Amino acid sequence: MSTRNSSICPLFGSPSDLSPVVLPTNADVIRYFLHIRNCTKQLMENKDPPAAMVSKKVAQTLEMTWNKCSIPIISYKKIVEKIKKLNTDYRNILKPYKGRKDVNSYKKKLDDLKINWERNLFDIACCKCENFHSCRCSKERKVPIIERLFLTDQRTRRSMMIGPVDKRTTKQLKKREERKMRLKNINSKEQGNAVGESQMASSKEISEAEEFESTSEEEEEEMMNDVEQESAERGEEPKSPSTCNLNIFDPQPSSSSVSATDVKVQMRQKLSSFARECDRHGISDRTAASISSALLQDIGFISETDTSKVIDRNKVRREREKHRKELQGANISHIVEGLYFDGRKDKTRVQTKKGNKYYSSIIKEEHIALIQEPNCIYLGHLTVSSGSAVVIKNEILSFFNIKGIPTDPLIAIGCDGTVINTGVKGGVISLIEAELNRPLHWFVCMLHLNELPLRHLLLQLDGVTQGPKAFSGNIGKLLPTCHTLPVAKFQNIEANPFPDIDRNILSTDQRYLFDMMKAVSLGQCHQDIAAIQPGPVVHSRWLTTANRILRLYVACEEPSRELIQLATYIMKVYGPIWFNIKAKTSMH
Repeated sequence: MSTRNSSICPLFGSPSDLSPVVLPTNADVIRYFLHIRNCTKQLMENKDPPAAMVSKKVAQTLEMTWNKCSIPIISYKKIVEKIKKLNTDYRNILKPYKGRKDVNSYKKKLDDLKINWERNLFDIACCKCENFHSCRCSKERKVPIIERLFLTDQRTRRSMMIGPVDKRTTKQLKKREERKMRLKNINSKEQGNAVGESQMASSKEISEAEEFESTSEEEEEEMMNDVEQESAERGEEPKSPSTCNLNIFDPQPSSSSVSATDVKVQMRQKLSSFARECDRHGISDRTAASISSALLQDIGFISETDTSKVIDRNKVRREREKHRKELQGANISHIVEGLYFDGRKDKTRVQTKKGNKYYSSIIKEEHIALIQEPNCIYLGHLTVSSGSAVVIKNEILSFFNIKGIPTDPLIAIGCDGTVINTGVKGGVISLIEAELNRPLHWFVCMLHLNELPLRHLLLQLDGVTQGPKAFSGNIGKLLPTCHTLPVAKFQNIEANPFPDIDRNILSTDQRYLFDMMKAVSLGQCHQDIAAIQPGPVVHSRWLTTANRILRLYVACEEPSRELIQLATYIMKVYGPIWFNIKAKTSMH
């Protein structure tokens, strides 16, 4: 039989139940775990119950406590696993207790653990964001606005408590639920022939329903402000409306919703151009629907009595899907004279089936993009099992076969200058030529070719590389911090002529090289250019290395001979060739 002393934890004291007014900490969960274990042990004739059994009972209680707060939580299975891990950590820390309880280092370790576990919340919320304003969690995982103050308090000071049912907030939530029910009834009723006032009533109900979803967060903010204002007027601490229970009422459809008709004039207009611009600028369906409906309202196409031109997010989603399918069919020409391809490894989310369940995971996949030239038309992309030349060749030819694109008109092929693509015998292009039994025009990326002399010159003057991001020489070691050096009085280096290219077609790193070359040519570097941080030092991006070499040059009043040679090469060879290639990118 277990005695009172044998059941007391040397770290957290006597086992106890969970408090119903606060969210439990790690220490509270351990004390409750021990409490459940002791109670179960008595029912099992003093046999220790399995940790999994105890964890499941503790998880059920935790779910009920957190559900009272209306905060989205992780799944029951994950809660059980989290409890089991906490118990394992607890048992591991107490394993050497009898033999080391008087050792100072061990006692300090126990004290630190106790302080941390008494302070830290056993957090099972779906959203772990510290700053809710910058939260990017999905809508169903977000913490409601009216609960954010309470959850933040429980994670830090823990001065707030779960109070009784907030009648005022519950009433507001009840109204929102009734509006949902009215919308549901409107959508489920059969179409009628009612006109006049009943039609206006239906339009009003539809307008309210359309507004509901987009204004839910604003309503929550208003409710939160009301709660804080009331508490301030009474001189009380702000209470969390965590116990606003949505289950205490059973909303029924109002009489107005029953009498409202279901006469709806749907928006049948095609929105191909609108869908194209939404995809082009990357805005969400909800944002696009809100902007378009607001515009139509301003120009008079939408009113309280006429909602036939309302564009909701589902309409936007359908139009975007339709437009994408049209593009897929229209862009693939049956006459492809020039084929360009390039590959990269992307992180991809996949579903793996194990037994009867699917599990999501993220893997790295090799993707090959195919572009038709001239006119730069996207054909599609391939997922290859490996980056070998044979696999890439087979996938490209298989793509042509599946899409019904003949290879007879193909006269040119382009790619970057890696050996996998351009190998004389085993490269992708050579293998495709062997498969087609005829030669093709090779369009190998000149920008990659332009980087090779700069790379070899830097290695010759400054030494070999060290890893994927470092150099061994004096110049290379200064490149990562060159942007922090002040601009000095430097000698100008005149650049060979290069085209005055449109800056709008250049990326950030390309614009930096363009501006820095002009500054070095004039012998004056403006502070606005010097304050910009160049791209990172990576041996796969020699453009940023060239940028940093020029930035280091303008910071040296007496540069070394090697640095002068590198800067001169960039100004007279690398930079001008780069921009001449950039100005003539199309194949004609």
